[in-house]
Amino acid sequence: AQERSAKSADATPSLWQDIPVNMPSLSKAKKIQQRVAALGFDWPSYHGALDKVSEEVEEVKEALAHNPYSDHSAEELGDLLFATVNVARHVKRDPE
Repeated sequence: AQERSAKSADATPSLWQDIPVNMPSLSKAKKIQQRVAALGFDWPSYHGALDKVSEEVEEVKEALAHNPYSDHSAEELGDLLFATVNVARHVKRDPE
């Protein structure tokens, strides 16, 4: 707490500035989702999150069909993983 308060007052606070960079990626995704859920950006139940996973699967299929080695394919795979973590969070499971 002392270290945080000692930081410059000019620094713009970030919603995830205190999330460790070395935290496992899926746990980090869950923590970010918990933060934004607290601000009201969330599905009301796992159903919406699961529908999002289905949508992301289709986007991954399209991206891989076009070019499996592209940055776009990598981004779509990341979106799919993030959406899957959201389902796990909603059903109170550890995404790791």
